[in-house]
Amino acid sequence: QKPEPEAVAEAQPDAPVAAAPQQARLPVAKPAELAAAARASSAPEPLAAAPKPQAEKPEKPRPVEQAAPQEPAEPKPAGPAPGSTSQFAATITRGEKDALRLGIKQFFVYNGNRADRSLQVTIAVELGPDARIVGGPELLRASGGDEGAREALWQAGRRALMKAESAGEFTRLPPDKHAGWRLIHVTFTPEEIGFSS
Repeated sequence: QKPEPEAVAEAQPDAPVAAAPQQARLPVAKPAELAAAARASSAPEPLAAAPKPQAEKPEKPRPVEQAAPQEPAEPKPAGPAPGSTSQFAATITRGEKDALRLGIKQFFVYNGNRADRSLQVTIAVELGPDARIVGGPELLRASGGDEGAREALWQAGRRALMKAESAGEFTRLPPDKHAGWRLIHVTFTPEEIGFSS
């Protein structure tokens, strides 16, 4: 008579539980597998088509702006603005002009050639509100005579105007008409002094 299965199971002692291995052992590769792996690793992998690099335009170097060395400006004598028109002859009364003419004439000394009656120079002076010269004297025009005579007449007229200013002759002009006598064109001949526009 065969024993019952349950009884057999109870009769058998429990199988000892094996301790879990501390490290898992790698399976040993077979020579055939090693050869196949070597062939696979030696075969070049297909390269993906690299995108064509776009040619970048080189940036043009920006020119470095350098400040030009400034040369020291030579001092220039102040003078009336070119092309200015004198309002003196039209604004100032005849009596005021005569007084100024006599005031300048007392300082006018010309020792050059007087033979040419067409010899004359016109000189411009600019006056501030205090009747002091702030521009000029400046030679505007010269005609007649030779170069030496014109130069002598111009220098005589310039000296007369500077001396007249120092003597306060321009302060005789009416202060309320400064716009009219701010710029004066004085014409000199060897004999006379006049005013022009």
